[in-house]
Amino acid sequence: MQSNLFLLEQISNGNVTAFNLLYKSYWEKLYAFAYRISNGDKEISQQIVQDVFVYIWEKRASLKVSNLDSYLFQATKFQVYTYYNKRKIDTEYLEENFEAYLTEMNFTEDSPIYEILYGAIEKLPEKRKNILLLNKIQGLNIEQIAEQLNISPQTVKNQLGAAIKQLRTELKDVSVLLVLFEFYKTLQ
Repeated sequence: MQSNLFLLEQISNGNVTAFNLLYKSYWEKLYAFAYRISNGDKEISQQIVQDVFVYIWEKRASLKVSNLDSYLFQATKFQVYTYYNKRKIDTEYLEENFEAYLTEMNFTEDSPIYEILYGAIEKLPEKRKNILLLNKIQGLNIEQIAEQLNISPQTVKNQLGAAIKQLRTELKDVSVLLVLFEFYKTLQ
């Protein structure tokens, strides 16, 4: 306990050797802990432990710790929960706004996402694809599509919902790219 406080004092003074000693002493224990509470995800566990040590080094001058073991394990646990909470929010946000990303983004044929999106739309059944394009590309509302295709408005709603669900499934790995692409567009 006393040696840990001395180690922290040395780290707070910028002693790299003391920091390396702390790292070597705790990395494996913290990794095992993070691995266990992250359901065995090696990469996330490694990143989380790295983040904890980076935080300690960056905040070394102002860090007030009375129990190093407790602090390190609590910090690791907090980082794991923060990671999964952020990921859950990102996933929920993407799912809730998926349709908006598809319809509000103006993809051009030379867009890097265009081919992927076009390929996913082409996989839709013909009727479903036609209804989606009439609604999202030509801007027709449900009533107009129903009238034009001589089908019920409920069928149009069902087909639109099924199309969006199918695209969401087809493009689930690409949804992050869509967000990044939109962000990149705003920078230009």
